[in-house]
Amino acid sequence: TSCHTTAGLGRVGGGTLAKDLTHVAAVYGDGLRAILEASPFPAMQAAFGDRPLTAAEIADISAFLVEVNRQETARAESPVLLLMAGLVGAVLLMALAGVIWRGRLPEVRESLIGGSR
Repeated sequence: TSCHTTAGLGRVGGGTLAKDLTHVAAVYGDGLRAILEASPFPAMQAAFGDRPLTAAEIADISAFLVEVNRQETARAESPVLLLMAGLVGAVLLMALAGVIWRGRLPEVRESLIGGSR
């Protein structure tokens, strides 16, 4: 991960020299393994020309990229959860404000209510 990054790598993250690979499994689908076996990208050819990836490395990288894509797609498909969390938070804040300011300025309120009658 020194050149590329993906979602979910935490604070350290990946590299910024090359593209984010979070959704590469969705883009290339079944062709992902072929790209890892014999990359058509010049930078990857230069980096791995003398030492191509092994079958186990290709399987591991493919599985990782498929899982990262699945997790990010699931996370992106849940805006309802964000909306619900926002609504619950707003209701809780209003309830807290009501409790905190319940007894404020009762004399003023009484004089205003009493004066209007």
